[in-house]
Amino acid sequence: MTKKHEGVVQNGQVARFPIALDAFVCATSADNLNQILADTISLRDLYKKHHWQVSGPTFYQLHLLFDKHFDEQSELVAGSDDGTNDLLVSDVIQTNERQGWFVAEHLVGQGDV
Repeated sequence: MTKKHEGVVQNGQVARFPIALDAFVCATSADNLNQILADTISLRDLYKKHHWQVSGPTFYQLHLLFDKHFDEQSELVAGSDDGTNDLLVSDVIQTNERQGWFVAEHLVGQGDV
């Protein structure tokens, strides 16, 4: 990668855009965003997996909860780009924290799971 190529990573390449960021900074930012996207897609898929595998006395509640969380994660990775900062702070982090809290609160007093 040379200094003249600045922009976003597409298919492993940094596209040239007239912005004031060094190519290394652009590539690093794109790599970090791609990792967050991959992590979010993995989390979404895990919700769907566990949606189908849950069992026990709280089957129905967890089945619905995991399905709801799957839908929320799907919306996060649906290709809309209203701003990376808003996506990361408002959507991804808050959604994941809320979902983790819901699951943890549901399991309070159930012992090790």
